[in-house]
Amino acid sequence: MKGGAEVSFMVAIDFTASNLDANIPSSLHYIDPSGANLNQYATAITSVGSVLEFYDHDKQFPLYGFGGKVRPHEPADHCFPLNGNEGNPEVTGVHGVLMSYYESLKRVALSGPTLFGQIIQQASAIAASTPFT
Repeated sequence: MKGGAEVSFMVAIDFTASNLDANIPSSLHYIDPSGANLNQYATAITSVGSVLEFYDHDKQFPLYGFGGKVRPHEPADHCFPLNGNEGNPEVTGVHGVLMSYYESLKRVALSGPTLFGQIIQQASAIAASTPFT
């Protein structure tokens, strides 16, 4: 970082059923009705993202989910853009990550199994396509 290196921040969120439904207080996706407390995913996104965001010049973050059903009658998808845009899965800043994440909890059904292969391949493809400056 000191020499001018830059970080590209990508987020992938687990939508497998092992996380439990967002309406259950013990769920990692639980949304506190009072808004006073962040769930564990939002806490991690905020904690890590607020640091890394500073080092990503355009603040455009690819945001994916895995292990969930985007369409109810189809099998689980293991790499889907949380903003719903296959052509441009990026959102702006940590705030954009959190807003897209919260919105996705309303439309993505938890499923499974937990498979990371497609997410890792996507991260690799993004890294390979990023020009060095």
